[in-house]
Amino acid sequence: MIIGLTGNLGSGKTTIAEMFKKKGFFVVDLDVVGKEILKKGQGAYPKVVKYFGTTILDKSGEIDRKKLADLIFTDGKKWASLCAISHPLIREHMIEIIKKNKNKNILFDASMLIEAGVSDLVDKIVVVKIDPSVRDERMMQKNMNLEHAKLRLQRQMPQEKREKYADFIIDNSGPLQRTRNQVNMVLKRVL
Repeated sequence: MIIGLTGNLGSGKTTIAEMFKKKGFFVVDLDVVGKEILKKGQGAYPKVVKYFGTTILDKSGEIDRKKLADLIFTDGKKWASLCAISHPLIREHMIEIIKKNKNKNILFDASMLIEAGVSDLVDKIVVVKIDPSVRDERMMQKNMNLEHAKLRLQRQMPQEKREKYADFIIDNSGPLQRTRNQVNMVLKRVL
């Protein structure tokens, strides 16, 4: 079984992915993969540097993700260009993981599963939703900058639209035990 877990920034995907991991799923965080492919010597690096220029590099020649973020989250065209470079590479990575783990249950934790055009690689889509006020409160507890978070959220598919792609929806607005119960319900139906 291959599950795509998706939801907007601050929805609690990581917490839910951990719950699946404890039930035996091999969990792959595609946001981490997205960061890895930007490193020097990796597939996206030369294309990103060519498009955005050397001003996004730090002293060691690595892409400074903060500088890159400042560019892409305020400019839709630049955001789309970064996605066009990185999404095909992420797709290739997913295919490799699936090939290497044929007998395992896999969960891809991906905020942009649908937007990246990789949802066809999974058997089921689980969308995590959260009440915006709960999300904001949790992000503040984690000392996240709400202004920056809201810029990132503007580049993500709205929660209501994302839910239309879901085979299952987990509401992570309440207590952790309620979320855990919803995860267990999904597992009963897919395994």
